[in-house]
Amino acid sequence: RSSDLPYSLAGDTNGAFTPANLTVGTHTVIATPYPLANAAGTPGASLNISFVIVDNPVGSPPTLLTQENSDHAVAFNAATFLREPFPVFTLQNFSSDKRTRIVLFATNLDIPLGADASDVQIHAENGLIGSVPLPIEHIGRVPFFNWLTQIQVILPDTVGNVSEVWVRVTWRGAASNQARISIK
Repeated sequence: RSSDLPYSLAGDTNGAFTPANLTVGTHTVIATPYPLANAAGTPGASLNISFVIVDNPVGSPPTLLTQENSDHAVAFNAATFLREPFPVFTLQNFSSDKRTRIVLFATNLDIPLGADASDVQIHAENGLIGSVPLPIEHIGRVPFFNWLTQIQVILPDTVGNVSEVWVRVTWRGAASNQARISIK
């Protein structure tokens, strides 16, 4: 009855809706009206409504943080905490390959806890080298700043022959802004 509005998909307890907790996929709700309470009386015509639950929230694309009034990325060497320009190799680090690890920061990179972060990609771009993937060594939230994600990447040999590259993060098909980093 229209006097019983609003309706609840998963029921209620004293007017407090029960969460439906639907899984990803296609669902169909069949609504059948009855003239009396507790599904009594002759039912009316049923209405079928189908819908799809997806695990791909629509939101803003990721954004790489840049230095104030600049297009340079907010980035630092993960071992020495020094800012750019970054060498391809850093002797003062804990890795056996001595490659420089850079930490970048992004917003709108809301990877749910426990989700597969392999959909995140970072590329360095330059007219000489084209587009080169940067291996991601770590990605995670910055403690006490849940809106901020830190991404640690490894500099490959390919970027050693250029003085600057533009970095871009892509997640679930959405690309970030480009931010510049200097290489020495």
